[in-house]
Amino acid sequence: MPILGLGLHVIVAILCAVHVWRTSQERSWLFVLFFFPLFGSIIYALAVIAPEMSRSRGGRRVVHGLRHSLDPGRELREAQAEFEHSATIANRVRVADALHGAGRQVEAIGAYREALQGVHRDDPDIQVKLARALLDSGDAPAARALLDALIAQQPDFKSPSGHLIHARALAACGERA
Repeated sequence: MPILGLGLHVIVAILCAVHVWRTSQERSWLFVLFFFPLFGSIIYALAVIAPEMSRSRGGRRVVHGLRHSLDPGRELREAQAEFEHSATIANRVRVADALHGAGRQVEAIGAYREALQGVHRDDPDIQVKLARALLDSGDAPAARALLDALIAQQPDFKSPSGHLIHARALAACGERA
């Protein structure tokens, strides 16, 4: 059994050595990997492979998911702190997005409606987000009415998520045609 464990360490070191060779890392890693098979592989994985993976799309998604599962309220706290620092429409929308992500639809609806003030009252992106929050809160007729008004107001506006939300609202209202 100890031979199997030793062999496993060597196999992992060989896999790391192949990674060193293919990615043109410094050849000194080969020394570390073969003279300290387990410890060297762990150090190489932490120093080279993990940062490399965090730069990829899938790696960022894993890091974001892990961060969200460890601290689910972080985005909302950061968005609220940024809004308190600078009360802009973009920060208000960010707070509303974080509230929606946290499942607090009623508060998100209020925040989106507050963002639809002044020069931004006809902003189609904010209206689509408000319709999504309305639909997720169970108020499909209001979401449909909002999107119908948006279509009448700005017929040239194209939004894939808006079209999907409109279709979901129509389906929730019982219109299948």
